[in-house]
Amino acid sequence: LGLKKINHSESLAFTLQPALFAFGLVLILLSGSLLLKAFAQPITLNQRACASSEYVLIRFDPGTFFNVKRQSAFFLDWAPNFHIQQFKTNAHSLAEPGLIDWIENLQAPVTLFYTLDFNANQKALVALQAEDTPQTGQYYQLCGSFETSPALSAYRIFYAMEVLPLSP
Repeated sequence: LGLKKINHSESLAFTLQPALFAFGLVLILLSGSLLLKAFAQPITLNQRACASSEYVLIRFDPGTFFNVKRQSAFFLDWAPNFHIQQFKTNAHSLAEPGLIDWIENLQAPVTLFYTLDFNANQKALVALQAEDTPQTGQYYQLCGSFETSPALSAYRIFYAMEVLPLSP
C-alpha cells in the first residue's frame, strides 16, 4: 500500500518553527524600543523672552506651509504659493463653515502652517503675517496669541507676531 511511517519528532520541530520565528521578531521589536528609550535624548530648546505672554515652540519644515500672497503679486498659483483670492475660493470646499469664515477674513501676505507646538505638545495652526517665510528645518519660538473664538478652538489657531530663531 505504500504507507510511510511518520516520525513525530520531525513534525514537532516543524510546528515549532513559526512560533520560534514569531518569538524572535517580538524580542527584536521590544529590544529596539527599549534601546531607543534608554539612549534617546529629547531636544531642549533655549526659550527667549516674548513681548506677548503666549508663544509656541515649533520646527518649520518644508511642505507644511502655504504662502498666501497679495492679489497684485505676479506668479502662478502653485503650491506652496497662492494668491489670496484663489486661496479663499478654494477654502469654500472645506467642510467646516467656521474655518471658511476665518479664511475669508485673512489678509495677505500670510503664511499658514500646521505644526506641533513643542511647548504644549499639541497641534497648532499658525498664521504668520510676513512677506518672507522662515528658513525651513529650523526651530523657532513664535510669539503672539491664540484665536479666542469657541467655534475655532479645535484648530488651536495661533497668530504669530514675532519670530525668534532657537538653537537646540
